[in-house]
Amino acid sequence: MNNIKENSNNIVILIFLFCLTRFIADWFKVSTHDTQWLTQTFDISLMRNGLLGNVFYDLYQAPLLNLSIGVIVKLFPSKWPAVITIILSIISLIMVIEIYFSMILFNLQKKIAFWISLIVILNPALIYFERYIIYHTPVAFLLVNMILFLQLYARDKKTIYLFMVYLSMSILVCYRTSFTLYWFAFSAVILLILFKNYKRNLIALSFPLILILTVHFKNQIVFKYWGTSNMIGNNLASFYLLCFKRNKAKSNGE
Repeated sequence: MNNIKENSNNIVILIFLFCLTRFIADWFKVSTHDTQWLTQTFDISLMRNGLLGNVFYDLYQAPLLNLSIGVIVKLFPSKWPAVITIILSIISLIMVIEIYFSMILFNLQKKIAFWISLIVILNPALIYFERYIIYHTPVAFLLVNMILFLQLYARDKKTIYLFMVYLSMSILVCYRTSFTLYWFAFSAVILLILFKNYKRNLIALSFPLILILTVHFKNQIVFKYWGTSNMIGNNLASFYLLCFKRNKAKSNGE
């Protein structure tokens, strides 16, 4: 609480500058909500009709991406692009504030933390991905969330902070296929070794682990596949095809 009071002026300025830059971006009509060419998301008609069934029987993508987008599409059938932009912008703003406080916890000077946070706000890529339907902004937010709550746990040793670390990790596993159960387990073992309070770790770990295992067991029962997604096959095929095209171009002297 003291950190918030001591840094309130900087936070207010960062929020104002964030809102100003996003207003300017909207004035220039920066928008990229187009699902027609995306392989990661359902067609909008599938989100509007039978969303839960489609998510349940989808093995190509981790479930939370299409589920989160689909809920917004169903609640706001005609305004969903604007609603997604607003939600992603709010997530992005929270991430910037978390970055600021994370640097304060690292004992950086307030001025340095402020200017680095301002650079993040002005980053064109961040503005672009706030208007991009895929997972970039939420994933970045969850990673920053992990770092901040890990710092808070290291300082205060409160179980709720460690729970937020594991919860962010579990959401990442169920949201982005690059993060797997094995990454989660490896990270959990590292945290157990570092902090050594096994009872507190197991309490914080239990629900996030159950969330991940629920998805894995569902896919094992329905598809005979242990994982949140089989998209790795498509990724490897795409990588192989890219290498093949490059080698062919080199052999042709292109």
